[in-house]
Amino acid sequence: MSPRTRRTLGLLTLTFGLFFYCILVMLLASVILPVNGVVDLLFYVVTGIVWIFPAYWVLKKTNG
Repeated sequence: MSPRTRRTLGLLTLTFGLFFYCILVMLLASVILPVNGVVDLLFYVVTGIVWIFPAYWVLKKTNG
């Protein structure tokens, strides 16, 4: 697979993966979170950081 194709697939994977991750986080938050601003904040901070690890893995694989 050429580097250009690998980068394009990596970009598409990252874009769609992040989109579906955001949808999943919002659905999960609407189901499990109580009406509490502090808990909401902590949940979104943690889930906002967690997506970095798979994104790093995808970027590392696409850049060789």
